Amino acid sequence: LVAPLFFFALLHPFKREAIAKFRWIVLLMWVMGTLGMAIFGLSESNLDPNQLHILFSPIMTAYGLAFVSILWARIELPAGGILMRYGHFAIVILISAGPLILKFPRETINALASSGARKSVWPPYWPPVFSRTLHNATGDDDVIFSDQPWAVAWYADRISIWLPRKVEEFEDLEKLATDQELSVAGIVITPMSFKGDVLFSQVPFGYSEDFAPLMLDGPTRGALSRAKTSRGGMVSPGLLAKQSQNLRPIMNKYPEVTDLFSNRIYYYSKQRLYNR
Repeated sequence: LVAPLFFFALLHPFKREAIAKFRWIVLLMWVMGTLGMAIFGLSESNLDPNQLHILFSPIMTAYGLAFVSILWARIELPAGGILMRYGHFAIVILISAGPLILKFPRETINALASSGARKSVWPPYWPPVFSRTLHNATGDDDVIFSDQPWAVAWYADRISIWLPRKVEEFEDLEKLATDQELSVAGIVITPMSFKGDVLFSQVPFGYSEDFAPLMLDGPTRGALSRAKTSRGGMVSPGLLAKQSQNLRPIMNKYPEVTDLFSNRIYYYSKQRLYNR
């Protein structure tokens, strides 16, 4: 709130020479920083590295608060009271915190009202698929490869490994799991591998990578199934993965493909799932 008052503080003749001169240095740095941001541009992200205004906020706030203190001191108020002496600080804090204070009761009521409801951040997470289906279908010594291993490990309570880029790397990890007397149960693909419309945008691994067909299987099947609904046709799961030469060794080990959720979460396993 008081940071913009820095520009009004430029008009006040501060008695201390160091403070008076330093504000012009701050102004010069801010102008040059603003020109740099105008030239190089800013993204929509709140954490854009080119966003330099936040660096100037503390010092500008200090000058703005000093300016408010000077104006407050010139108001003829009854002396002796702490509120009269430091009231401007309370006013600035209340006004600055106003949006949060007004919003807080409503957010608290909504949180209490929905405390018993199931919460999911979809996409890319759908916890019930992991906590029930995947958990019940696998054992404690099973390992699951996935593009979001943190979610699989947390919700399914199973060992999970990040899906590598190459089939050779996958087979090496399989061997390491076997050496540890663990069994690889299968591969889980989620919307974590997708960005926007996957048919027209690059997936994180790229179309030329070994496991790209697994990532595109779900959206492709969903699109083809919708197109064939009027003709009564059905598209089998794992359509692209089973046709990939690179993935043939993997699909031979994990031939069963299960659509866990709406053509967006697929599970490639050794055995067919029954408890869905």
